[in-house]
Amino acid sequence: MVVLMKGARVCSGVVALAVVAAVAGGCRARPLVADAGTIVLDGGGGAPGDGAVDQGQGTPRPLANGETCTLASDCASGFCVNRTVGNVRVCCNIACGGACSSCDSSGTCVFVPDGQRPNGVSSCYVDSATACFSDGFCDGAGSCRRREAGYPCGAGLNPSACDDDNVMVGRVCDGRGACINTIKRNCAPYACRERTGQCWDYCETDAQCAGGPCQPDGTCGGADGGTD
Repeated sequence: MVVLMKGARVCSGVVALAVVAAVAGGCRARPLVADAGTIVLDGGGGAPGDGAVDQGQGTPRPLANGETCTLASDCASGFCVNRTVGNVRVCCNIACGGACSSCDSSGTCVFVPDGQRPNGVSSCYVDSATACFSDGFCDGAGSCRRREAGYPCGAGLNPSACDDDNVMVGRVCDGRGACINTIKRNCAPYACRERTGQCWDYCETDAQCAGGPCQPDGTCGGADGGTD
């Protein structure tokens, strides 16, 4: 709180009451400026250029990086973020958002090292062991880590899938969060069965064949093309 009184007399009862009330409220009186007749009451700022309020001006000093803050507007950098340890907000050099980055005591944004869990209350979602999105750890670059490329995925869900008349098997993570098929096996003369991700081994309709008709004996191929 800043109270300015211009042209007031120090011995005035009104000024004295104001000073008493302000001090009782946690403020500290600064000396009367002799040439301006101004009494400045502030919230306990230090020496000129060193406190939260500039002497005689009543203007909050922007906080430096590393100082505790409440709002981004409190900081000279414009960023008020969580510290690395503890539920404390400090002024930081950059926005420093995300589960795997935080500000250290100097006000510098740092990334959680690769393979470590996020600090404090933040967390990385742990995906299913059969999926590829996140393994619960940080990647060292400020983000949650994806499961590594080549990690087996899709087990128990659908280990193979159709790609036209081909079966795609050997599903693995691509390192970017997707479970991909890596090995292609052609089903001809049969089609790939979408529901199971496997090749048909008999037919009842032409749709179960790859390009040729379904024969009376339940095999694909024959006069219209395909194999016998």
